[in-house]
Amino acid sequence: MPEANVGTALLNSFTTNSYGSTKMLALGVDYFFLSQQVLLGIISQYKQTSEFWTTLSEITSDNGQYKCPMGSISIGTFSKQAYRYPYVSYKTMLPTLNAPGQLVEFGIETDARIGSGIATFRHELIANTELLYIRTGGSEDYAGAANITLARPVNYKSVRHAYTIVTTKNQIEFYIDNKLVGVAIHSANIASFMTTNPVNYPPYAILGTELPITPNQSVAISCRGNGTELIFPLSPTNVWFSDGESNPSRVYPLYQNGTSTLFSGSIIVAGSVVSHPIPIFGFEGKTIYFQANQAGTLLIEILDQTNTWRTYDTVTTVANTLTSYTITAEAILSRITFTPTAFPCTINSSEAVLR
Repeated sequence: MPEANVGTALLNSFTTNSYGSTKMLALGVDYFFLSQQVLLGIISQYKQTSEFWTTLSEITSDNGQYKCPMGSISIGTFSKQAYRYPYVSYKTMLPTLNAPGQLVEFGIETDARIGSGIATFRHELIANTELLYIRTGGSEDYAGAANITLARPVNYKSVRHAYTIVTTKNQIEFYIDNKLVGVAIHSANIASFMTTNPVNYPPYAILGTELPITPNQSVAISCRGNGTELIFPLSPTNVWFSDGESNPSRVYPLYQNGTSTLFSGSIIVAGSVVSHPIPIFGFEGKTIYFQANQAGTLLIEILDQTNTWRTYDTVTTVANTLTSYTITAEAILSRITFTPTAFPCTINSSEAVLR
């Protein structure tokens, strides 16, 4: 093939509805992204993304940086392609923040500005402490947020970790290294309720999102230096995104409420054990599976918008026998409480299957 036709052939063989390292290296970051620079004095300028976001080595393209230069308030970058149900994953280290107001935010946005996110991870310096949040909303005026600093890997500055956001019709899911750390439920009413009645990490935070999912969601990165240089060690080859599914099925292992301890394998020596809430809003099928080595009672509850857990049903379980229970009504969140008839009792299996 003549050399002059190689780029054209590559362009024709790729579509813009997904992005990965091969496409970036072949076509360049400016083919997929546009950037906005906000200077001191709040002057906004649209720029080529390659001015701020580069790889640092042709041999090891994982080494890269996204830079907010000296004299800039912030740099915002967003994909030219918009998505209905975007999936995006960033494999990166997080930067050291040295000045008040410095932050990096990355995820799914409606614009290139800080705080315009549908769903983002936000690494921010607050009271001289670096904190990690997941955020939803769409503006600085409203943003549901959950502090998930406890979920941040201890070596977050020296080792790359995968920060992933999956958008569906019913909810937005946040993962770090493929472990669920947060769920945002779609509904304005739910958003206001969940903001005042948050479900915190661990094992995963649950919050609401005020804005509905629209067809014009872009993958985005924002870096605020507040006049000083700030370098985010994210290579453009370490971002992957594409359109996803509207309503994929999910399996939630059940955890003890507010902990990272799984129900399965737990030994109960007295009393009852309560599960962490399960986000069931919008799923047609909601089935709970449970088994323990002692008989007992399974209390199934749902949460209403008065912030009250209401009894939905009570089920008697048989020792060493798998119980399955399907919730047919619609609700925001559900949880179970298990009370065995004899002690000690070991829970053998416990999960929720949603479709």
